[in-house]
Amino acid sequence: MGTPSGLFSLILVHIFTGTSSGTPVTSCDSCHGKATCLESQERGDTFTGHALSCICTDGFVGDGLTCYDPKLCSDSSCCDRGYHWSSEKGCVDIDECSLPNSPCTPPQICHNTPGSYECPEPSSKNRAAASSQSVQFYCGNTVCPSGMDCINSQCVDPCQNYATLNDDWRSTNNTNTEVRHCDQYINWQGWYRLFLNQTSARIPEWCVESNRCGTDAPLWITQPHPTWSGEIVNRTVCNVWEGSCCYFQSHTIHVKLCHANYYVYKLVKPYTCSLAYCAEVNTTTPVLPTTTPRPQNFTTTHVPANITTTTPVGNSTAVEGEVRLVNGNSSCSGRVEIFHSGQWGTVCDDNWGLVDAQVVCRQLGCGRVFSAPTNARFGPGNGPIWLDDVACTGSESKLSACQHRGFGSHDCGHSEDAGVVCEAASSVRLVNGQNRCSGRVEIFNDGQWGTVCDDSWDLNDANVVCRQLGCGSARSALQSAAFGQGSGPIWLDDVYCVGNEPSITNCRHNGLGVHNCGHNEDASIICDVQPGINSTVFPTTPRPQNFTTTHVPANITTTTPVGNSTAVEGEVRLVNGNSSCSGRVEIFHSGQWGTVCDDAWGLVDAQVVCRQLGCGRVFSAPTNARFGQGNGPIWLDDVACTGNESKLSECPHRGFGSHDCGHSEDAGVVCEAASSVRLVNGQNRCSGRVEIFNDGQWGTVCDDLWDLNDASVVCRQLGCGSAAQHYKVQLLERAADPSGWTT
Repeated sequence: MGTPSGLFSLILVHIFTGTSSGTPVTSCDSCHGKATCLESQERGDTFTGHALSCICTDGFVGDGLTCYDPKLCSDSSCCDRGYHWSSEKGCVDIDECSLPNSPCTPPQICHNTPGSYECPEPSSKNRAAASSQSVQFYCGNTVCPSGMDCINSQCVDPCQNYATLNDDWRSTNNTNTEVRHCDQYINWQGWYRLFLNQTSARIPEWCVESNRCGTDAPLWITQPHPTWSGEIVNRTVCNVWEGSCCYFQSHTIHVKLCHANYYVYKLVKPYTCSLAYCAEVNTTTPVLPTTTPRPQNFTTTHVPANITTTTPVGNSTAVEGEVRLVNGNSSCSGRVEIFHSGQWGTVCDDNWGLVDAQVVCRQLGCGRVFSAPTNARFGPGNGPIWLDDVACTGSESKLSACQHRGFGSHDCGHSEDAGVVCEAASSVRLVNGQNRCSGRVEIFNDGQWGTVCDDSWDLNDANVVCRQLGCGSARSALQSAAFGQGSGPIWLDDVYCVGNEPSITNCRHNGLGVHNCGHNEDASIICDVQPGINSTVFPTTPRPQNFTTTHVPANITTTTPVGNSTAVEGEVRLVNGNSSCSGRVEIFHSGQWGTVCDDAWGLVDAQVVCRQLGCGRVFSAPTNARFGQGNGPIWLDDVACTGNESKLSECPHRGFGSHDCGHSEDAGVVCEAASSVRLVNGQNRCSGRVEIFNDGQWGTVCDDLWDLNDASVVCRQLGCGSAAQHYKVQLLERAADPSGWTT
């Protein structure tokens, strides 16, 4: 049918910032009869879960738990005593404590309650069990009662309002140093309860030795936990490094003992990286006074613990969220498996692509992605299928942080198991360095790891290894076993790289195993990867001895600004494609548009361009001037994005204007959004009226049968996550296009 006058479909995408519209609930049964229960995936700092929320339907107002008809309630007749009418929120609690004339008489403390208020006297009791470090929080002009915090503008009990921190790598028993974590870049918000292997845990009260808890410098509290559940206390957090129990600057967190004998913590960012909070299972039962009242049940925003109880299988030492690649030719290629609830399981290949695979490669320290095989290319797995409909943005540090349907929720068989091949499957690694991007160079050959001799070793050779590992460009090419002597075979000697080889074994050398060196000549490197939210910076350690640093000067061509372009420095565009989301890549620099050379150009680089343009996920990265040759300067060459950059100019490259290319090598990009769907008149690129491009013009989509399933497809197509809401709205004016394309 045709499109009714002025009636169009709109969708609104939930942006994953830790908050959601409406009132979060644990069950849709809590929603009012005139409310809609919405389900969306919500990513927290350390976990991904399904969030339910109640939103009043059109024509009604309220918090979703209660909805009001404004036509019937505008005179406050629907509100109980202690509440007033709001045209936007319905019946709202009157905060008597915020009135100009407080209803309480000093020294009484005014405490607002739902529909009323209290005026308790300040406690003069000397509670022996209470800590001198007990704290109270303000909520507006009101002082919250002891043991409560101001959450969502009201005083509530944090024991009823917390997020779960369920990272098994935080265990004090974890001595694995291959994967190290940093808590400085986590956006800590609110209160957290710790778990280890689904068992309630706490932060240790003792000096945990360094290199435990999945990090370099473990965090612990210097005073005992509180033993009285009616208060919130301060606790000092220290860190362990180089033999000191408080090496870096300490900080303060808040702690509360809950009535059910567990602790909750208001955590903050540590002073530096690589520091992370430790956890241990509480072996002692806190003593709760029999006179302590059980916390009241407040109607507040509650973040429930989303725990699936699964019996651990085997004696695996893996930690929650760890990934591995199985049945490949190295640890950097194979079938993707993820560890959850004590058991390894596979990942379904629905919507599996290179961006998802890049996250796996990054998590494993295997460099850039090479391919993302589907249909059980590496053989079908067994056991659970943990993930399906994975939709990574490319900036996640681990696969479990990507959007997905939820652990164990799928519609797949093992014939659809996803795979990954990383560039580092050619097998090179760095050993004994401060992080995975520095150390002694070792390569894998004939079933064992071996070193590289430092004869003729220089920055060109080091650059190849850094690029192979996805570590940017090389800062230093180190000699004389700067990171310690290796053992086993010496596989390479007299290595000579031009600098653009895909792997170190592609460079000229004497032949595998042919050398005249000892391990005191083992070559090492330090890559110039920049710390970011998805990289790890480690505590300062002594600089390796006996090495020279080689510097590559920037070779920049000065160009006079051309024309009157309104573009800004670093802006990108795609030219000669079938939409603004496909074409030849051009970047604006020094007042002039120029092209990008296709040397080493790949899907990860192209994904950064798609993200910068708001064009969703990458589809392909054409080379050899697929979209025609450009003119003017060639601004970039040897681009080596890691995948988490927000714009192309942030990626490592040779320097603006430094290249060895012609325009016959101009790089291109095709983003998924080039299939031509867009959202118009929304607050951002992820909300608005749905339009598709066909036969040379844009058209709309009729809202007949339009629902969240349809909206989710559009959201994923645009790289906007999942849909949180869809609308059928009578707009005030007609769209400029003639009619809807779909009927």
